[in-house]
Amino acid sequence: MNEYYTSLRKYWESEIVYAKEPEIWKSEAIGLWLSAKVLYDQQSNCLLQDDKTYPFFFGWRVIRMLIGFCLENLIKAYLIVHHRKDVEWFKKEGTLKIGPKGHDLLGLFEEANFNLNEKEIHFIGLFAMCALWAGRYPVAANEHSMPRKREPMPSSKDLLDRSIEMRQKYKNDPRIKYGDYWDLLHRNMGDLEFRCAENIYNRMMETLA
Repeated sequence: MNEYYTSLRKYWESEIVYAKEPEIWKSEAIGLWLSAKVLYDQQSNCLLQDDKTYPFFFGWRVIRMLIGFCLENLIKAYLIVHHRKDVEWFKKEGTLKIGPKGHDLLGLFEEANFNLNEKEIHFIGLFAMCALWAGRYPVAANEHSMPRKREPMPSSKDLLDRSIEMRQKYKNDPRIKYGDYWDLLHRNMGDLEFRCAENIYNRMMETLA
């Protein structure tokens, strides 16, 4: 039956021609963003309006995963448009690679010289973690991909005292201002986080218009 099918390598090489066009990556990003937005609206409605259309499920990490994938497609489109001469198309024979950072989302933004503020850097780190594992697996591949977890405390009072101490001592730390990754992974996606992602998305789309 294989005689009816074209060579996978030949087919793959023909697709690479399209992959060198930024609009292809941009189109994939739009689909991912809209998917994330639909799920965000569904999860928000489920919490706010007691929507019974679907049984309740914790989809917030999946939303972050989709945003991470979306931003990876957009930053690769950005690299093609603004740094085309520096794009390394093949890491080795038969392997597509855009930029030396591969799937390192923050590394790709740094490579592209795309300006990000402290809050955006913090949340992109979270989206990258969800794209890597937290949005699709129950545990990371190794301990180096896990977020730091605070030591358990013997009582609620001790927990509160530590929280107050941390806020006073490290009030300018992004983990205090925008949320510790471990905490964020186990709670819903707030408006601050989603609007931050939306702002990055819109800014990138403007640069690719």
